[in-house]
Amino acid sequence: MKARVEAVRQCIDFDQPMKPLAEALLLPNFGLQGDLYAAPNRQKQILLSRRDILKDAGLEPGEIGDHLSLSGIAVDLLPKGTKLTVGEAVIEISEPYIPVDPNLKEAFTERGAIWAKVVRGGWVKPGDKVALA
Repeated sequence: MKARVEAVRQCIDFDQPMKPLAEALLLPNFGLQGDLYAAPNRQKQILLSRRDILKDAGLEPGEIGDHLSLSGIAVDLLPKGTKLTVGEAVIEISEPYIPVDPNLKEAFTERGAIWAKVVRGGWVKPGDKVALA
């Protein structure tokens, strides 16, 4: 199976579900354009999830706050500093994901999702290829 983007989501309101997007612009050293969590100089700019782990937990993309849901690559097992090409953008694995919601802790603590920062900006959409940069 080739690694690819399964879903792209954006947080536009903290009290609402993540908004599905047909495409998104990742901005260097900032995050996803228009996302409430986007900010400069942060290690946690984009939350990546594994589609298979979400599915096993009975969740859909965006339900854990993930911006990009991926298949065909165990992003949560990649070491910090690993760079990935995702669509036109390059991102760098930066921090483990530790859920705040106690209902997600068992399924997702240091597994299933990981934070990344944007190194090179560009457009990302579902179906885009994901590869080591």
